[in-house]
Amino acid sequence: MVMYAHVVIDEHMYVIPHGQVLVELTRRLLAAVRNGGEFVPVPAPGTGAEVLVAPGTSIRIEHIEVEDHSSETSPEPQPYDTSEDYEWWL
Repeated sequence: MVMYAHVVIDEHMYVIPHGQVLVELTRRLLAAVRNGGEFVPVPAPGTGAEVLVAPGTSIRIEHIEVEDHSSETSPEPQPYDTSEDYEWWL
């Protein structure tokens, strides 16, 4: 199993892997709130978002556990058999 976090900032969700990246993001979010507001880069894969975080910003961190499929091999794709697709209307 692999742990991830859903970091929800004002209803926008970012998926962050657990570990040092999440710890650093949490630290930056807290610092932004304490400083009265700052732009915080969100290191979510596939996004280049920077979010303005202020004392009134709604922030939730939800921890989720998902199965690790990276070590499993994918089954070979089966050829598509079209021989029976058109029999229903004959």
